[in-house]
Amino acid sequence: MTYAVFLLFLSTVLSFLLFSLYQNFDQSYARLETSTKLLDNCHSGIALGVSALNTEFQYQENNFEGMGSLRVKSRPWGCFKSVSSQAEHQGDNIIKAAIVATENEQLEGLAIWLAPEKNFLKVAGNTTIQGDLKLPSGGIKSENIGGQDFTGEKLYEGSIRDNPNFILGLTTNIDNYWNAYLNGRSQNALDSNTFFTANLDLIDQSFHDITLLYEIKGSVRLNERSFRGNVIIRATDTIVIGKEAEIDHLVLVAPVIIMEADASIRANLVAQTKVDIHNSAKLKFPSSILLLSNRSNKGQIQIDSNAVVEGLIIAKGVEEIYNKIDPLVQIKSGARINGTIICFDDLDLRGSLSGHLLSRRLVYKNPDALYRDVLFNASVSTDSNRANLGYPKYSVASAGKRKEEIVRWLN
Repeated sequence: MTYAVFLLFLSTVLSFLLFSLYQNFDQSYARLETSTKLLDNCHSGIALGVSALNTEFQYQENNFEGMGSLRVKSRPWGCFKSVSSQAEHQGDNIIKAAIVATENEQLEGLAIWLAPEKNFLKVAGNTTIQGDLKLPSGGIKSENIGGQDFTGEKLYEGSIRDNPNFILGLTTNIDNYWNAYLNGRSQNALDSNTFFTANLDLIDQSFHDITLLYEIKGSVRLNERSFRGNVIIRATDTIVIGKEAEIDHLVLVAPVIIMEADASIRANLVAQTKVDIHNSAKLKFPSSILLLSNRSNKGQIQIDSNAVVEGLIIAKGVEEIYNKIDPLVQIKSGARINGTIICFDDLDLRGSLSGHLLSRRLVYKNPDALYRDVLFNASVSTDSNRANLGYPKYSVASAGKRKEEIVRWLN
């Protein structure tokens, strides 16, 4: 082979290699461009679901932004909302899902909101309040409760506000939605046999797939099994959560829900009669507790010492006035709440709350008496750094400027 022939051969090979590299680069760039566009479309779908005002929202377009299909789903998920989006083009597929909460501007800096009744808020013991207050018409004063005076230097650190009575319009849609489930509204439900005979160590359901709804007659104890994602477990009696249970983002629906001591899960508890969070149990962010309104009994949420709840607590209680002894929500000494409490009746708070407290009335109950309009040995603060921890200003208020906010991406 002459030198000229060799150079020609070498030039041909190099040209072929360069052409192949160009083709591969061009195809890779095209794939990258498609993937980027699909991701943008997917995020656009999430934005559609976040802003949707309907209780349940579904959207589908086969030629979204000129590239493939887009499918969006959103629905109530405990006291939050789940949103999922799927963008697809020529076999490429991207799915995103998120949990969404509602933010209300009026909660900015607000520690305590109480119904505008003609009385005082009385503080006693080592109570501390940091943040603004919306108080009964009488204002705030110190008091001796059970032989204990107020021991602090200041009754509160913040200012007194004159806010609208927005608690009166709260949670109607959420309450009606989950009451419908308790009253038998269920589609594509799986029965008890399916739940108890499943030999799966892990049940993991995407939020873009159909919701797995397990209907259980009677009571069930969840322990030593793992459940994750788009799953609702509904029992007709009691759900008990053991400390070995691994539960992430589920909705649990039952008249009575009990978290045993040291259990640690991320879930949304929807109950009609009672929720018990036992000693040192933890509901991780973003979790919620919803006690539905009902006419048959008083109902109660009880959170024991050293328990932690990160998220939102809404207690609707009964729909008519009754003579009661026990508060609707009782949070014992040493318990910690990071988020917001919305209580439509009596709330007995002895632990600490970092976030916002909205209640019709505060009470303190000991074995001998029930003291009304009292905050005793409690700590309430609206932490300015909470946003950095992922706890938004939760509310589902009917008044005030509000917006939906993604509080956790699920993938």
